[in-house]
Amino acid sequence: MDRRVERTKRHIYLAFFDLLKKKTMDDITITELAAAADIDRRTFYKHYNTVIDVYNEFKQQIEDQLTHDLLECERPDGTFDFAEFFLRLETIMESHRPFFEKLSSDQTFMFLRFDCKVILENALKRFYEDRFPGTGEERDVYLSALAYAIT
Repeated sequence: MDRRVERTKRHIYLAFFDLLKKKTMDDITITELAAAADIDRRTFYKHYNTVIDVYNEFKQQIEDQLTHDLLECERPDGTFDFAEFFLRLETIMESHRPFFEKLSSDQTFMFLRFDCKVILENALKRFYEDRFPGTGEERDVYLSALAYAIT
């Protein structure tokens, strides 16, 4: 991705999470989000259609990174390197520090905490889809509990 696009999206993300401290996601307008990100509305529309799209893209990026990291932590003998995975999880959190700091410091973000669990759960399900012994239901219960424990 072009560095300018990455920078613009990073500014949009940071502005989005700053605005979430003051109001609900439904109350954030594109005009105020663009102003808070120090971009023009037209620039916003080059990347997104709605404010919800910003959040959904952010969640998808985190889930894709987690899925990739899960695959990278699988050893050739089929075992899983949890220590490496947690290091990678820490790297993800560090690269999105403003988001996770806000998430941990404000009760307003309770719905985001649940979303973080769901993101991790979805990544775990994608990873364990063909690797988990037992039924799909057993896998889903186990992975939901694992995601809850990690988050």
